[in-house]
Amino acid sequence: MDIDKTFLTQTSIGLVLIYTIVSIIRFSLRSLPPKYYPPGPPCLPLIGNVHHFASDKLHVKFSEWRQTYGDIVGLKAGPLNLVVLNSAEVVRELLEKRGNIYSGRPTDYIFREHIVQDTQHILFLQNDAYLKRYRSAVRSLLGPAGCEQALPLQNAAGAYFAYRLIMSPEKWEDHLHNWAMGTPLTAICGHRGAQKDKDLIKLFYDNQKNWLELLNPGSAPPINMFPILKYVPAFLAKWKGQATELRKNQQYFYKIMLDSAKEELKLHEAGQNAKPKDFLSLMARLLQEQDSKTGFDDHQLAYLGGGLYDAAVDTTYLTSLHFIKVLGAYPKILKRAQAEVDDVCEAGKPPRAQDLDKLPYLKACFFEVGPLFFKLFVQLLNASRFFAGAQWPPSTSLTPSMQTISSAATIFPRARPSSRTSGLIRTTQTSSPHPTLSIPTATSQTLTAPIFRSRNARQKVGN
Repeated sequence: MDIDKTFLTQTSIGLVLIYTIVSIIRFSLRSLPPKYYPPGPPCLPLIGNVHHFASDKLHVKFSEWRQTYGDIVGLKAGPLNLVVLNSAEVVRELLEKRGNIYSGRPTDYIFREHIVQDTQHILFLQNDAYLKRYRSAVRSLLGPAGCEQALPLQNAAGAYFAYRLIMSPEKWEDHLHNWAMGTPLTAICGHRGAQKDKDLIKLFYDNQKNWLELLNPGSAPPINMFPILKYVPAFLAKWKGQATELRKNQQYFYKIMLDSAKEELKLHEAGQNAKPKDFLSLMARLLQEQDSKTGFDDHQLAYLGGGLYDAAVDTTYLTSLHFIKVLGAYPKILKRAQAEVDDVCEAGKPPRAQDLDKLPYLKACFFEVGPLFFKLFVQLLNASRFFAGAQWPPSTSLTPSMQTISSAATIFPRARPSSRTSGLIRTTQTSSPHPTLSIPTATSQTLTAPIFRSRNARQKVGN
């Protein structure tokens, strides 16, 4: 009997060891590129190319790999497949002409299971019927007519932003944070006064900070690569508590937006809408359509508006911040842009929307800001496909290398390598000592005085 127990114990241990070894071998093999996979840098067992992803200049790596492996580079993140697209022609062919195949969205485990859960957040919407409803719903705000209708709100927020810059230029970054929240919040849910509500501003940006921390590989474990990590108990997994707290705060903020939209609609129906031309926010309009077949319930509407707002504020703030920093880093470009504004606008008055066609250089500067900060957005392949002589397995993630594409000599003949800042440098030779992505944060005087200089405006504010 004792012999049988010993035999069973040894057999069980042996089977467990065999299973563990086989699993490790299988996982290691899955971390290597499959047959006919696009060429790319060598992979390491178990982790693939993950050791490259820790770089804060990944776009430079992409540019180097393009020289070695071509316009399509195949990478591995453990068992996951990632293909980098380094050519505008390839991006157009796959993401535009074949968008129905290459338009899936990868979903991170932490966000799917612990933050958004059963909700439809814009970041994780798949190419399905709900996404079509979503696009149709937001078109009224993001289309040309909606943008024109929201213009008075933007002008009011911009005027208050300029006023705060003049009164306390040393706090320019705080003013920029507040300004980025103002117009989107009013346009999406009707909430007014966000630029002055310190508690609301803190709640939103704390949520965004916690969201980004959980996206940082150093703060959250790579569960998509190593699924076993999801079973680590909460007291050993700090990220689980962070995710729970973020979900609670995010839902609280989204509820504030929903309640604001309901209050706005109530005032509008009572004939007490104080906004220009009876402007009605997106969420208030959608509340009017809740009883229709394509209407959104309160839960869906809260996440529709909240997700849209998250994206709007981040895009507005980051683009504007980099625009200001670049102008501060390149005084010759700033001087030329300022001269153009002075020629077009009356003394003491800022440019208006109708003046933009008369400001081609300023517009060109602004449109060049995009490639200056590395953007990484990922699409998901819905089915196995052959392309350019390579086979791409289903669920392969695709990401265009925006920096590499924007620095391509075939598109921009005077382009420099993509380790540089691209646009502003390739079109204008400057003597700035900061030609790379490490753009310095200029002082508040450097930033605000030239851009918003106007003695008349300062005198009017002072009076």
